[in-house]
Amino acid sequence: MNTNSAGARPEKVNLNRPWQMAVGAIIADHVCPYCTTPQKEVPCHHNGWRTFHKKFTRQAWGLLIIPKACPDEAALTSLGGEVAIRQVFEISLDLAGQFGHQGEIELCVHVGWFAGQTVRHTHWHHMPAHPRNLCVKTVGDYPTARWVGNFGRVSAFTAGQLAGRLELVPYEQMVFSAAATDLARGLSTLITKGNEIFRSKQGHSPHYTVSVRYNADTGQFRYASYTPILYQLGGPERGVGDTEGGEYPLPWSHEFTAKYYLGETP
Repeated sequence: MNTNSAGARPEKVNLNRPWQMAVGAIIADHVCPYCTTPQKEVPCHHNGWRTFHKKFTRQAWGLLIIPKACPDEAALTSLGGEVAIRQVFEISLDLAGQFGHQGEIELCVHVGWFAGQTVRHTHWHHMPAHPRNLCVKTVGDYPTARWVGNFGRVSAFTAGQLAGRLELVPYEQMVFSAAATDLARGLSTLITKGNEIFRSKQGHSPHYTVSVRYNADTGQFRYASYTPILYQLGGPERGVGDTEGGEYPLPWSHEFTAKYYLGETP
């Protein structure tokens, strides 16, 4: 899907989000089913984590990876930090081997109501992916003006259908297990940065999603994404994009977002 920035008006990141509550509101206002209801557990050999089959899924199968304890707001907004993210990657690879999963895998998590989180407990989805166009990306596929940072053998660039979104890709094609440490560091660093620079005028860090794509057969790491929810999609943003393949106007450009991440904008 094509995107462009809207018009010739001066670009700025709008931090006014009166429609967004604190990420922690989901903790205060919701009873956790994962802590109060028996689940169909799968053995997990990583201390501090649980894995189990999803009760409701539109996919052929799906598993959840969750920390044993319900998180406080700091742990929820940070996903537990670099070490916890790295452990989730290891568990996902273990699950793929344990169950003989084949083909494309998506590993994703939603943080906050506006990112799609409806259960208070941090929960990563490990599930099959069915891409229309198989995406294999490396650093050379991105304009240098959209570069945000390097993390070992992984780099981050602004890209996609939403302003603020980042894609993390390898310098060259590599397996997920080899990219996992650098990717966990990159995601943790960018999430921390996003929580800071995209904090709303109302004092809230953004809700966001993280997604990781790899192939279970070859182990190939495809890409990962970090998407903070910084605005609501209205008519001008959607337009005829869904039906007629039109462009999704961005409230500010990817190049401006990159400068914002790097501290190069007013």
